[in-house]
Amino acid sequence: MNYIEFSFFEKLWLLTIFVAAVCLCAFLQLRSNRLTKEFYHMRINSIIVESSDWQKRSIDFYLANGVTINLLVSEADVIQLGDSIYKPSGTYIYGVYRKDQNQYKFLVSHNYKRINFRFLAKTIFRT
Repeated sequence: MNYIEFSFFEKLWLLTIFVAAVCLCAFLQLRSNRLTKEFYHMRINSIIVESSDWQKRSIDFYLANGVTINLLVSEADVIQLGDSIYKPSGTYIYGVYRKDQNQYKFLVSHNYKRINFRFLAKTIFRT
């Protein structure tokens, strides 16, 4: 049976890459869990002032209070600049309101836990 033999340094290099990949995955998961918990406890009442779709699979919505909400394109197609986001503390559900004749009217609600695919669409907080 033929198999590839690795030198000590090649084995060390492969082990280093494996450990780095495991550490990166653990870091990203811990960060995602922390951001999810922060989002749950945060109270949001702000206006969307800017958006960016540089990732092409998702859209970042920048709120006036510094919070960024990242949604998949399929979930973000009804949201636009000037809409208001309201989320009470202690929930993952937030509402989107649109201004109609000087009054905001309910447009749609989103559940962060249902539509958030951890690494594809997560809420990012400016620190």
